[in-house]
Amino acid sequence: MSIADKIKELKNKGVYISLDGNDLIINSDQAIDAVDLTWLRENKRGLIDYFKSLITVYKPIPVYSKESLDFSLSSAQKRLWVLSKFENTSNIYSIYETYHINGFLNVAAFTKAYQELLTRHEVLRTIFTEDAEGNPRQRILPITNEYFTIQQTDYSHQRKEEREANIKEYVSEEISRGFSLEEGPLIRCSLL
Repeated sequence: MSIADKIKELKNKGVYISLDGNDLIINSDQAIDAVDLTWLRENKRGLIDYFKSLITVYKPIPVYSKESLDFSLSSAQKRLWVLSKFENTSNIYSIYETYHINGFLNVAAFTKAYQELLTRHEVLRTIFTEDAEGNPRQRILPITNEYFTIQQTDYSHQRKEEREANIKEYVSEEISRGFSLEEGPLIRCSLL
C-alpha cells in the first residue's frame, strides 16, 4: 500500500496527519489502533518526505522599478496583438461606453477621479509596441503622458440639431479609431 493510500485510509478512520516544518503532526479524535501506530512510527521519515514533496515553492513575483516600463507579452496578449494586425479587427475586443450627463459637471472633480483611476490601474495605461526586431512588447505609459489629458469641446453655442450631429460624428470617429498604437491608450476621455 502506498503512503498516499495509507494516509487516505487513516483519514477515513479519523486520523489526520500534517507537517509542521520537519515535525510530523498526528491528530485523532480517538485512540489510534496499535497496527496503525506502528506503521506511523516505522514510516515517519517517509511521511515527512512525502508531505515535503507536496509543498510547492512559488517564486516571488519580481518587483520592477518604475523606470522599467517595458515588458514582454503574455501568451494571451500575443494572441490579441496578432489579431490586431488583421484588417478590420483592431477594435474587436473593445468595449465602448458614452454617457450623457445633464446639468453641471464639476470638471475639476471629474479630472481628479479620472487621474486616480489611471494611477491605480496600470492596465489602462498599457499599450502594445514593437521592439527593434519586431517583437511585441507592452509598455506602461506614465500618468503624465499627453494621451491622458481630458479633451473638452464646447458645443453649447451651436443649434441643438447641429450640436447633436457634431457630437454623434465625434463619438463615431472615436469608436472607429479602435486599437491603435499611434493614437493612444486603451482608455480615452472627452468632455463635450
